[in-house]
Amino acid sequence: MKDIWPKVRAKFLFQQLKRPCAESDGTVTAFRDGEVVLRSERREDGFTEAVQYIGYQGVKEGDLVIHSMDGFAGAIGVSKSDGKMSPVAHIYSAKRELDLRFYSFYLRHLAAVGYIQSLSKGIRERSTSFDPAIFAQIELPVPPFKEQKEIADYLIDLHRPIKLIENEETLMREYIGSLLDSSFDSYRDQYETKMLRGLITQNKHYVSVAEDSIYDLLGVKWYGEGAFIRESVLGTETSASKLQKVLPGSLIYNRLFAWKESFAVVGSELENTYASGEFPMFTCKPDLLVDFLNYYLLSPRMTSLITLQSQGASSISRSRWNESELIKSSIPLPAVDEQIKLINLINYHKKSLVDFRKRKELQSQLVASVTANLVTGEFKLSQMKEVINA
Repeated sequence: MKDIWPKVRAKFLFQQLKRPCAESDGTVTAFRDGEVVLRSERREDGFTEAVQYIGYQGVKEGDLVIHSMDGFAGAIGVSKSDGKMSPVAHIYSAKRELDLRFYSFYLRHLAAVGYIQSLSKGIRERSTSFDPAIFAQIELPVPPFKEQKEIADYLIDLHRPIKLIENEETLMREYIGSLLDSSFDSYRDQYETKMLRGLITQNKHYVSVAEDSIYDLLGVKWYGEGAFIRESVLGTETSASKLQKVLPGSLIYNRLFAWKESFAVVGSELENTYASGEFPMFTCKPDLLVDFLNYYLLSPRMTSLITLQSQGASSISRSRWNESELIKSSIPLPAVDEQIKLINLINYHKKSLVDFRKRKELQSQLVASVTANLVTGEFKLSQMKEVINA
């Protein structure tokens, strides 16, 4: 389609800023969903403030922010807060009358199609860094200011259902967590507490890696979202000389992210998969159901304990919860029929989380499609509204 808007180099539209900041200022972060807010507003388990703020810079509400390392993944947005930001953030103001919200949507569209990553420098995907000098030379569309504002307002409204779904999901997760804690508190009052070392056995079925064989490597999602095949590799592509053969029905977890609730029960569909030594696996004796153990380890009180017990390098994101700590843990042990009742109850509520994810995915797909069509001028806003409302 022929360009309907004039294009201007970014250096004539934006001014990169380098403001001073005070250590007492709140820390502002650019997230991959495009939100740029105070870190305290979206605090995640395990987040710790920096000890030193060398190179930190001041950011103001309304500034355009592009994250140096995560910009290609969507960490681009307009700041909703004043505060300080790390040196990996690039902060811009407008040199002329622009709605920076429109440009945040446009740049996130470029990130989605891989263009932002092409402006990065580095020898590998994980080491690339957004290059402001290259960015300054790219040409960006300049619709009339009124049209920029109307498009930005519409896209923000279109994002609101996603936030509502996320809020519903958060409330359900909190409810499930509260239900787990209260249930295990009740079990402690009614039943004997037993050490896990007498109830579980670690599986250590290692196989030697053959260079010409393909291995489906298992991963474990955060927040109890289950195990999955994260990649398939040739033996020559892995540095490991041995891998664990995964046993369906086992409890598996990620040592590095146990504090992120990275526990799961291996389903039968994951037979013939493999895992590195960072993923300990255990089978349970008949009087302890593996799903009951999984939910115990995912309960908020256990998550807090695991976070405290995790040991690692300089950052909690590299902390490990070793199997020695798991084996030393104890669990209240009701009869199997009581364990089944709790498992069924939690499974029932977790179905809502699946529904939330589906709804969010559908709305996100709609938003991405509409955004691409509006910010590139493929559709006029009036045309898009007619399509959406049809």
